[in-house]
Amino acid sequence: MVINGEGPTDAQESHEKITIAHLLHCRMVAQLISGTEISKQLLSEVAEKLKKRKESNSSFRVVLAIVQVGDRSDSNVYIGAKIKKAAEIGAEGRLVKLPDTLTQAELEEEIEKLNADDDVDGIIVQVR
Repeated sequence: MVINGEGPTDAQESHEKITIAHLLHCRMVAQLISGTEISKQLLSEVAEKLKKRKESNSSFRVVLAIVQVGDRSDSNVYIGAKIKKAAEIGAEGRLVKLPDTLTQAELEEEIEKLNADDDVDGIIVQVR
């Protein structure tokens, strides 16, 4: 290592040797994380919380608005899965389909309307 055009000091060389030696002798154990299992656990917890909330307040509901710009088949599949999953946990998925000719300003206006809607709790925007 060179600092300010000078060679390394004894302390720097010693530190580098220790660090490299440490790295060579340490073995990190990789842990596989299952996103599927984590997702199942989180969805189960959310579903239980929503169920309890509905039991204490019968008019309580959760609405997830999904704004779709365009009509791509792969987006339709993705959105369908989100609406299905919302229903599984006790929430409502509300699809707002918009044409792919929409301008940025029009999209922002639509999102602002949904954001101002007290019935909407979350918004996903799926563009093309």
